[in-house]
Amino acid sequence: MSNVEERILKAAEQCFATHGVIATQVQQIVEVAGIARSTFYRYFRDVDDILLKIVIQLWVMHLQQLLEQTSTFTTPAQRWRGLIVGMASSGSELPRGNALFAEDSFLHIVRLVYRNPQNAQTHLIELMVPAIKKAQANQELRTDIGAQQIAEWLLRQAWALSSAPPVDGWQTAELDNYIDIFLLPGLLHPTPPENNQSAAIERLSSELQRLTCVVEKIDARII
Repeated sequence: MSNVEERILKAAEQCFATHGVIATQVQQIVEVAGIARSTFYRYFRDVDDILLKIVIQLWVMHLQQLLEQTSTFTTPAQRWRGLIVGMASSGSELPRGNALFAEDSFLHIVRLVYRNPQNAQTHLIELMVPAIKKAQANQELRTDIGAQQIAEWLLRQAWALSSAPPVDGWQTAELDNYIDIFLLPGLLHPTPPENNQSAAIERLSSELQRLTCVVEKIDARII
């Protein structure tokens, strides 16, 4: 990244924090950066283009931290559950994310990323693939599917969890149960069945009870 591009990015972050994402204009950014308007357009098409780059940088930083943190967890289930939960966390938990992911700008950013999925996903997948390959070599993750496909699947699941939570929002135990029951079995390397299945049955029963409560609340609101 050139010094000029870095100046533009820092100026844009300052403008987003001062004026908000929606209200920030190119002229404000170039004034803070101390550059000509034509110089801005050598590096970026518009404000959304620079916003997308900043958001991707934040997500990459967040994913790097998650991979480092979860690598210290004891079991494969703990490591990959922690990664999924972290990836599904709200934008406000990202480094320097509070100013960018304010309530009035979050939907705009979601639409922006949705319109440019390949651009956003490529950087995250490149980070995840080496960790997935290492886990496959250690017989932690299934090996009948390529690391690239697993990375894409993980991103889709994390996005689904973050964009469509239950009625009252995820509770920690509920999210862990959901991941343990519905996601991890399709991700982890197959292991011989345990003699005692009571723990798994108990988790499944708890999750079914929670889903029943959610459905009842939805029905009550409709009625």
